[in-house]
Amino acid sequence: MAFQLPVFENVPTATMTDETDPDANEINSFQGVINTWKTSVLAQLTVLNPNHTFALAFPGTTTAQAQTATHVARVANLRAYTTALFPIYASAYATAAQALVGRQAGPQAHIPRPPKTKLPDTFIGKSAASA
Repeated sequence: MAFQLPVFENVPTATMTDETDPDANEINSFQGVINTWKTSVLAQLTVLNPNHTFALAFPGTTTAQAQTATHVARVANLRAYTTALFPIYASAYATAAQALVGRQAGPQAHIPRPPKTKLPDTFIGKSAASA
C-alpha cells in the first residue's frame, strides 16, 4: 500500500466584526475553528514528523463578561498559537511530500522483469552422437 499525503490544512482566518462585543461569541467561535484545525494538524504532524516536539498550550475560552482588552488579548493568543504551529507543520508536510515524490521517481518505482529466454528444444529420443 502506497503512502498518500493527507490534505494540507491552511491556517484558519476569522474576521472580528466587533472587537468590543461583550459576549465574546465571535472569539469563542474562532477558538472552535482553530481547535478543529489544530487537532487535524497535530494528527498529521505526528505522522509526518513524530519528533516535532510542538507543545504550546492551547489558549482557554473567554468569559462573557470579559473586558475589551481581554477579548483582544484572546484573539492575539489564538493567532500566536497558529503562528507557532503552522511553520512546523508546513515544513514537515513539505519534507514528506518531497520524500514521497523522490521515492516515486526513484529506481524502486519500476522493477523491470527479467528477460525471457528460449526454452530448449524438445527431446526426440536420439542420442547426442546421432543428433
